[in-house]
Amino acid sequence: MTARAASVTKSNHAKRRAFLAVLAALPFSTAQTAPSRPDPEIVGRIARRYRVEPSAVERVIALAEKHFPTDPVLLLAIVGVESSWRPWAVGTVGEVGLCQVRPDLHGASATELSDPAVNLRVAAQVLRRCLKRSQGDVAGAVARYNGRGEAAEIYSARVLGERERLVASDV
Repeated sequence: MTARAASVTKSNHAKRRAFLAVLAALPFSTAQTAPSRPDPEIVGRIARRYRVEPSAVERVIALAEKHFPTDPVLLLAIVGVESSWRPWAVGTVGEVGLCQVRPDLHGASATELSDPAVNLRVAAQVLRRCLKRSQGDVAGAVARYNGRGEAAEIYSARVLGERERLVASDV
């Protein structure tokens, strides 16, 4: 590539980025309302239980609501059981991040899965597939998320128990 062609390519990329920045700054009216703040009681419970900064909890709750809107608290319970809310957690067989997703099975690299947004998105996809395969049985889906056998059943009970603790009014 000549110097002139490289200069034109850089110029085109700069113009494209500037256009996208202007476009992103424009106010568009949508039917959606501004995102609501997560329930402060749940934020407080999680922050105290796992010794996590409330702002980080709010971010993860927003991600769970975005990627698994049918039952975001279930995804939050998986985060608690899988990683104790530590995004840098790595499991014994290579699971990564908040939801302990295996990069070799789910199409994202370990580096990508260390980002909570990617981790929760992929985990929500996996959980939706598990729900579909278990025909809507939540306990069965959570067990599938973990694996098979007695250990998966125990895991499912732990996650569902954590879910109940998160929604309970007296913790």
